[in-house]
Amino acid sequence: MKFAATFCTLSDIDQNKPYVFRGDLEKAFNICKENEFDGLEIALNSPEDLDLAILDRCIDKTHLQISAFSTDLIYTQDRLSFFSPYSGDREALIDRLKKIVDLAVKYNHAPIIIGDILGSEDVAGCDRQEIKQKIFEFTKSILDYSASRNVGLLFEVVNQFGFSYGKSIKETADFIRAFNSPYIKLLIDTHHIYHQKLSVYDVMTKNADLIGYVHLCDSNLQAIGAGKIEFAPFFQALRMTSYDGYLCSKATSFPTSESVLKQTSAAFISHCIELVCI
Repeated sequence: MKFAATFCTLSDIDQNKPYVFRGDLEKAFNICKENEFDGLEIALNSPEDLDLAILDRCIDKTHLQISAFSTDLIYTQDRLSFFSPYSGDREALIDRLKKIVDLAVKYNHAPIIIGDILGSEDVAGCDRQEIKQKIFEFTKSILDYSASRNVGLLFEVVNQFGFSYGKSIKETADFIRAFNSPYIKLLIDTHHIYHQKLSVYDVMTKNADLIGYVHLCDSNLQAIGAGKIEFAPFFQALRMTSYDGYLCSKATSFPTSESVLKQTSAAFISHCIELVCI
């Protein structure tokens, strides 16, 4: 397995948002390096949010990788989604995503996370089947481009009320399988699984072939151990499925970024797996 943490390009974003780091890219890379992490997940609205000279310098210095690029800020800041009511906004979203794909090519073809930009069901004014078809068509247009650039997509299972599609693991997994493409994978989040009242062990073992990325945090969006989730089944599933992708800490920085990393470090996770799998 490889280990990463979330970074937001906005320094003034709400402290309750699940970003271990925000604003200071060099600090994020240095602390991750000190804690023997392998990568950093970067949330951005557009490629222009990043100072690529600083990013390149950080990578050269620490030898860390970009684990993924998150697109959630596109929805948070500009409210652009698959179901934006104006065609111009939807076209702008496609252009924005293609630019992020092009950026990812330069950074070891890091995958692109598709989550909040799935959008809100209430703007579409159509039934579930129509929603599914529209998201399929939109996804295909992005997937065709990303696959041509050898960049994968990670579909995150979200459970917020009102989001248009992908509320359940099964729904999202079936959606991904319909593409029959190695360039689209499932992203699972322990926080969302908990709030869907699902067995994390069943989720991971039944969808092991699709899982390409894991977000790791507790029920309250803090580091594991700070909330109500029982993580023993999760650690058992990691062993059972031989998952070897990224475990990314997607938690708030409470009380400090350093303390969050210690709760999701390679040494800590390995120790937990050994304890529950004896």
